[in-house]
Amino acid sequence: MPNLINSPRIISAGRAQHDRHSPNRVRRPHGFPSWLLEYTSGGEADLYVTNGIVKARQHSLFLYLPGTRQTYENNNEAGIWSHNWVSFQPRSDWLNWLDWPPIDAGVVMLDHLALDTSNHVKSCFDDLVKVFHGPLPQREPLAMSLLEQLLLWCDSANPNSGSQRFDTRIQRSMAFICERYREPLTLESIAVAVGISPSRLAHLFPQEVGITPMRYLEQHRIEMARQRLAATSDSISDIAERVGYGSASYFSKVFRNVQGCTPRESRKRALMV
Repeated sequence: MPNLINSPRIISAGRAQHDRHSPNRVRRPHGFPSWLLEYTSGGEADLYVTNGIVKARQHSLFLYLPGTRQTYENNNEAGIWSHNWVSFQPRSDWLNWLDWPPIDAGVVMLDHLALDTSNHVKSCFDDLVKVFHGPLPQREPLAMSLLEQLLLWCDSANPNSGSQRFDTRIQRSMAFICERYREPLTLESIAVAVGISPSRLAHLFPQEVGITPMRYLEQHRIEMARQRLAATSDSISDIAERVGYGSASYFSKVFRNVQGCTPRESRKRALMV
C-alpha cells in the first residue's frame, strides 16, 4: 500500500517576470482559501493596503493569509518584477514560522533580507518550482520539504522569531484533525481533545489559520482522497469511506467544490502526469 502523506500540501507554485508590457495586476477581493507566499528577486511590486501602498522590493517576501483580500501589481518604474510564488496549506508546526511583521490585516512581510539569506530563499524557491512541476514520483513531498527549508530560512530573518503568537491548542487541533480525519469529528470532539471550549476553538482557529476547523477537516479529507485517487486503483466509494465520508455522492460533491473537478477527473489528470 502506498505511503500517503498525512499532511497539508502545496497547491500551486511558479516563477514569473512582469513589466509594463506584461503587467501582473491582481485583484482578488476574497483572496485564496490557502496561503499565498511571494518572493521578489528583482524589481518591485506595489501592495495596496488599508493605509496606502507598501513596496515589495528586491530580497523581500510577502504572505497573504487565507481569505485575505489581495491587491497588488508590478511597479513599472522599478523595471521588471521577477518573483516566485507558492500557494499552500501549512503543516501545524509551521505556524510560528509564519508569524511575520504585519503590514495590514491578513498580510505580513519580511523586508530587507540579507543577501546570503535571500540567496538561500531564492535557491529553495527555484528548486521547489522545478520539483513541483517535474516528473519525479515523489515530487509533492520533495516540494514540501523545500518549502519547509525556505520557511526556516525566512524564520532566521524574522524579527518575531521565537514568539508564540499561535496558540499551542490550535496547533494541537490541526495535528489532531490530520491524525483522526477518518473519524466522524465534530467541533465539540476536536475541542475536547485539545482542552479548549468549542466556542473558543471556533473563534481562535479561523483567526490564526484563516479557515474554520470543519473547513480545515474538509480540505484535509479531500487532499487525502486526491492522493489516494492518484496512487491507488481503489473505487471512489472505498476512498470516500476511507477519508471519512459515508456517502460516495456527498463525497463527490464536496470533492468538486474543493478541487474544482470530480474524483474521476482528478484520477484521470494524475494518470496523465
